[in-house]
Amino acid sequence: MNIAVIAMATGLIGTLAIPAYATTQSAVSSESKASTAQQRFVTTNAQSLVVEPAVAVTAAARDSYTTTLPTPVARVSSVHSAASRSAVAAGPGTAVNPGLPSFSLDGIFADGKQYIGVPYVYGGATPAGFDCSGFVLFLYSHVGVHLAHNARTQGQSGTRISQADARPGDLVIFYGGAHDGIYAGGNMVLDAPKPGGSVGIRPIWTSDVFFVRIGI
Repeated sequence: MNIAVIAMATGLIGTLAIPAYATTQSAVSSESKASTAQQRFVTTNAQSLVVEPAVAVTAAARDSYTTTLPTPVARVSSVHSAASRSAVAAGPGTAVNPGLPSFSLDGIFADGKQYIGVPYVYGGATPAGFDCSGFVLFLYSHVGVHLAHNARTQGQSGTRISQADARPGDLVIFYGGAHDGIYAGGNMVLDAPKPGGSVGIRPIWTSDVFFVRIGI
């Protein structure tokens, strides 16, 4: 009887185990089929992007530029030209070889008078047209002194002197640096005045001035 019970129990266990095993196998098979179907869908519907050489990004190129230097003034003598070239290295307001006979305040004033009548041109620094500081720097360049093209800076490039000590050829600075010119003596100034005007000698019209000596 015990043997018969054991045999029945064994058969019952085997019978119960078969559906579980079969169920597991079925689940695995279903998952595999689903995975295969999903992979097939992805492969079929995948998108690709091809970049043609024509639209490839090119390397950035640096812009080119050139610098234009002022044209030398033809009328400057060979002695003055050599001094002017050296003056750039010497710095603003510095005389090059101030002992040269060509360097004199009287000479600057005499040089300036030959440009009387040249029209005022904003930014001008040649006999084609001068503004106030362009006229001053042009004249001083002939005696080897390099000045900035700015009236205020020119007024700071030398030594202040009294009007009593001022001589023709010194600088007259107006309104703290809004305008300047060459002192002509007798409370007069040689300057390039304003748009519509021209280089000339005129009375100093204001007391808001100071005098500067440069290069000596």
